[in-house]
Amino acid sequence: MKVIEEDVKVKQVEAEEMRQSSDVFAEKVGKEKKIVEAESSKANIEADKCGAIKTNVEQIQSQTKKDLDAAIPLVEQAKEALNSLTKNDFTQVKSYATPPKTVPDVFQATQLIMAGFWPEAIEIDKKGKPKGNTWKDCLKMMKNPDDFMNRLINFKEVVDLNQANPANMTAVQNIYLVDPDFTPEVLSKKSSAATGICKWVVNIIKYWEVIQQVEPTRKKLKEASEQLEAATIKLNEVMGIVNELNASLATLEAEYDSAISDKNNAMAEAARCERRLNLAQRLVKALGSENERWGLKI
Repeated sequence: MKVIEEDVKVKQVEAEEMRQSSDVFAEKVGKEKKIVEAESSKANIEADKCGAIKTNVEQIQSQTKKDLDAAIPLVEQAKEALNSLTKNDFTQVKSYATPPKTVPDVFQATQLIMAGFWPEAIEIDKKGKPKGNTWKDCLKMMKNPDDFMNRLINFKEVVDLNQANPANMTAVQNIYLVDPDFTPEVLSKKSSAATGICKWVVNIIKYWEVIQQVEPTRKKLKEASEQLEAATIKLNEVMGIVNELNASLATLEAEYDSAISDKNNAMAEAARCERRLNLAQRLVKALGSENERWGLKI
């Protein structure tokens, strides 16, 4: 009996220790959950910000693409005009000692557009304008027709980067494009080369105008993209913290579940020992009563 009583006391102490330990774990888990919830809330806020910025970026991208796509035919028309020209066309126009009216204008306009991007053929002043704008200067530019054509075709890249000289482009608009004779129809009766280059000038200026209209949107897109990048970095940092906290919480909850299991087992064992003690006490009491009865009979 004494052994059983001692065993019951031990089991009860163990059960109480387990209970206290599980209570400490429960408090710790509760605190950890609050931290995770707070950080998750921050992450959700950052995710919402990222989502809003991303939507804005996509809208600006869509509008920019739409505007630029609408301008692509202008570039294609300019290229087609150039691709239709042959060396003979340039040989013919270069043969003029005194070219027909408006023909020099086409090449002078081209000089203005290309000034600053072809130093070997076009000398410029401090303002970026051609130093010479005579027919002789135009012939120098046409010295190598293939090189001349390639530079015109590739000038789209300059316009795309918005690097074309705005003063020169505006001068072409105000000086040459306002002239009613500065048209492919008029020039087609004078020179095939001038006709093709005229088409290029007209379309590249129109394309440049579109780029000027789109440029503020492109700047907005750049700013919004930078905001999105910064917000994404911040979101990733917060999510990293949340993931670490969730991992720590998962470990803690596993330990807590183990502690609860140990506590329940200890309490069950203590209760089993207590029942065993109660049975033993009842048995002893019953045996004592039986001994008394037999004693009385004797």
